[in-house]
Amino acid sequence: MINIKEQFIIFCYCTVVGVFAGLMYDLLSALKQGFKLKKTMYFLDSVFWMLILIVYYFALWKGGKGQLRAYTFMGCALGLFVYFVTLSKSTGKWMVISVGFIRKIIMKMVHPVKKMLSFADKTLKNLMKLCKTTKIKAKFWS
Repeated sequence: MINIKEQFIIFCYCTVVGVFAGLMYDLLSALKQGFKLKKTMYFLDSVFWMLILIVYYFALWKGGKGQLRAYTFMGCALGLFVYFVTLSKSTGKWMVISVGFIRKIIMKMVHPVKKMLSFADKTLKNLMKLCKTTKIKAKFWS
């Protein structure tokens, strides 16, 4: 039997997990919006919920020896509610701006690589056409 003090500690753990879940949800939304991840949306949602469940069960295991109780769900729901009422708007906007900035940096780094690969691809295609028209066959092109 868990005493009232331990139950309160578990409730607090679960409230923090609820706040963490809200924060991660906003991060996931910012990533989806910033990187336009429509094809991997379902996969990312699954990873998100698995991560939240792992954190939730870790909090339950750490505080209450893995026992599921109604107050643990209420603590998690309270944490989510508090997060979405108080912090979500400002944190969500900040995350969208941050993800957009990171996306721009990544795109600036990837753009030269894409140009080099495109140039190499065109060069190889032209070389292959030249070899076919002059009937030169190399061992590694056949």
